[in-house]
Amino acid sequence: MYIINEMKELDFTDQIIQWREEEAAKTKKQWDKIDTKELKRDDKKEKKEHEKDAIKDDEDKIKKLKKGKPSEKKSVEIHDIKKDEKYDKAKAAKMSSKQKNDLPDSDFAYIQPGGKKDSEGKTTPRSLRHLPINDAAHVRNALARLDQTDISAEAKKAALKKIKAAAKKFGIKVSASAQIDYSDLY
Repeated sequence: MYIINEMKELDFTDQIIQWREEEAAKTKKQWDKIDTKELKRDDKKEKKEHEKDAIKDDEDKIKKLKKGKPSEKKSVEIHDIKKDEKYDKAKAAKMSSKQKNDLPDSDFAYIQPGGKKDSEGKTTPRSLRHLPINDAAHVRNALARLDQTDISAEAKKAALKKIKAAAKKFGIKVSASAQIDYSDLY
């Protein structure tokens, strides 16, 4: 008795096309969710590599879009990529809790009252220190988030003054109109 195996040629073209369409139809939100799941599995070194890759990819996309004839569509895409690039750089600039705790009080725009100083002269508990301004990325972030904080108007004015001084130190241009309108609070 002989057993003969027949080899059939399988055509996966339709499945591949369907898969590609499904992948292309995914929204940015869905991709971010997938990326987040992947990043949770990665160790610290792999996370940093992913962040660097994201920044490099954005820069490469911008270079490709700048080639050839300029168009409105290209300029919109470049604008969107630059926003995404800014987000990726901000993610790359994140500090660990230990790094943030090691910063001196002078690297924060606002410190809530009620804490005590430790032997190094840093406020404890550390949770009383808000809006780190230790580098350019954090200065930009502090400037953007100041309005969202739950601190008094006077404290916001003082914090804004510190943020502007740090911005000057890091060469960040802040317009004179970058001030907070507190007239609706009174």
